[in-house]
Amino acid sequence: MRFSMWLRTRRRVLVKVVVAVVGSLLAGAAIGLAFAALTGDDGPSTKVAGAAVRVQIVSAIMHPAGTAKGRARQRARLSVHARVINTTSSETTFERPRLQSGAALLGIDRNAVQPAGALLRPIAPGSTADGVLRYETAGDLTRRLASRRRATLRIAGRTMAITVIIGSPASRNG
Repeated sequence: MRFSMWLRTRRRVLVKVVVAVVGSLLAGAAIGLAFAALTGDDGPSTKVAGAAVRVQIVSAIMHPAGTAKGRARQRARLSVHARVINTTSSETTFERPRLQSGAALLGIDRNAVQPAGALLRPIAPGSTADGVLRYETAGDLTRRLASRRRATLRIAGRTMAITVIIGSPASRNG
């Protein structure tokens, strides 16, 4: 029996299967939309301790060491410009942001708390916190970030993938 003949004899069954599959997909989408409407979920925000936040990574630039000693130790500074928007009606507090690459988990550079600014303080309802998180890297971690150009940032209860751009060497003061 040729395929065209087989198709003609089974056409009704195939149409019923296709209708059932499409109907199931539409029903699932309708249930998802209804759930979102009932819970007030508007999409890409994340529920964290009863709060909805949005996180945006503006940039992630790695500056290799500018001194001979720093280059010998394969040191670099990774600056991540992040923005967190509190879309709720209550103040929201989070753990300090952490950078992860492989098994390494880094806290922000203790000497760079000021540029992080509002990202380290409670965020008022309906407000936006903006700041630059600075991480000091050395050795294998610097090599891994430079070669893969990827890391993750744990911020505001979320884990965000970041793409690392290699910038100019860092100066002694910057």
